[in-house]
Amino acid sequence: MNRSKRALAAACAAVFCVSTGLASAASVPSSQSIATGFGSTTWYVSDQGGTGAGPFSGSCSGGPGLVITDASGPTGASDAYDHAWVIFVNGVPYSVGPTVDLTGTTYTGPASLMSGLNVSVQYHFVPGDAVARILVTLQNPGASAVAVPVQVSNNWGSDSTTTIRATSSGDAVVGTDDRWIITSDSYGPSDPVNLSVMYGEGAGVVPAAYTTTVFGCAGAEGLGTTFNMNVPAGQTQRLMMFAGLGGVMENNNTVLSAQASASFFASLDSLDPAWIVGVGQAELDSIVNWGPAAPAFSSCAGEGYVGDQFKLCQVICSSSLTGKPITPLIRLWTSTYGADPLCPSATAPLLVN
Repeated sequence: MNRSKRALAAACAAVFCVSTGLASAASVPSSQSIATGFGSTTWYVSDQGGTGAGPFSGSCSGGPGLVITDASGPTGASDAYDHAWVIFVNGVPYSVGPTVDLTGTTYTGPASLMSGLNVSVQYHFVPGDAVARILVTLQNPGASAVAVPVQVSNNWGSDSTTTIRATSSGDAVVGTDDRWIITSDSYGPSDPVNLSVMYGEGAGVVPAAYTTTVFGCAGAEGLGTTFNMNVPAGQTQRLMMFAGLGGVMENNNTVLSAQASASFFASLDSLDPAWIVGVGQAELDSIVNWGPAAPAFSSCAGEGYVGDQFKLCQVICSSSLTGKPITPLIRLWTSTYGADPLCPSATAPLLVN
């Protein structure tokens, strides 16, 4: 796991980790409203995400199934979803039952045996950004490998006015080469802009298929994703995805801000530390839809940077700035050089030569 962003945001990340660690786990009803403190960002979760007919047909019938029923973005814009981030294993929705664990803003469901796998799902709602992390754990307790499709079903609140605004491949057509997709309604936007991040660069497992028609719930417009999983005997694999609302890292509801934020979801190296807080190294190593982190980096000179690139590298990698104050510099680097700057895996900023 690259620590470049962690080094750049060491101070704020350390505080966040400590405060999260102090949060007490609690068994709570599965229906929850979770406000993160970033503007008006609020996520609504329940165990009523079943469709009655699989992941990409039927309707939002209210049957068992863990679901983010709706969400409000940082500006207070509502109706992001008409049921989303429902996880199906071989066409059957994962269900948590009447109670779950809630630790701070991390919502964790119990393990459930599905198609020979112990399956659990965790939603982490990030304080400080309009971001949710969806972590699916698939543990094979058996003596043989288990091959099974895992489907992720999202129905957009924008209904028939849904418009594809941007994709990671640069067009407005959803294909399996798209790591992320941005949608909104066709006016305003009025509903929250939706950023859906389905995988990262270098992934060993990528979607086998996307569909933009899912179950009916006011409309059937959405994003359906199928991952074909093959979990070896006795091993654990994980899928990690992210949802962003509105400006994602900014308190607005613009496609432009969502698209700027999307660049930070390129790889494990580029993720903000707050987005993967609580995910240990062993868990990171088991995530199959994100590639391994980039090799370690020693210095700006050692990377062969010269001129303006060398100077900007020095500013970023030796800066005392942390968290969001350094974001404009990271964005400048990314827009100019097409990748995230790498800084060494240290707990303090590097004084480069």
